[in-house]
Amino acid sequence: MPYRGLLTRMGAPNHILIILKSIREKIGKTFGDKVKITVELDTEPRVLELPKELVKELKKDKEAKIIFDKLAYTHRREYVLWINEAKKEETRQNRIVKSIEMLKKGKKAR
Repeated sequence: MPYRGLLTRMGAPNHILIILKSIREKIGKTFGDKVKITVELDTEPRVLELPKELVKELKKDKEAKIIFDKLAYTHRREYVLWINEAKKEETRQNRIVKSIEMLKKGKKAR
């Protein structure tokens, strides 16, 4: 099952690879279980599709856009996932507004 993630140094010479819960569930594993993996160098840029409404709000608020653009890919992804997981349009819009506020206060999504 292809997965794109990051190896994180956990003290020399150890590294960990955090695997999404959705993938662990598909392969029947839980946090702490051992899995066999193949690691390949990934040089492709990570592209994140932003919700159109978020793009619109970020264009209106230059400070929030600068902050958002400086975030690591994983932190930007958390904002996008949080917005996209909203079941109701009203909730989605509220999360977009809240995201702009949180960005300006230096808070992470979720």
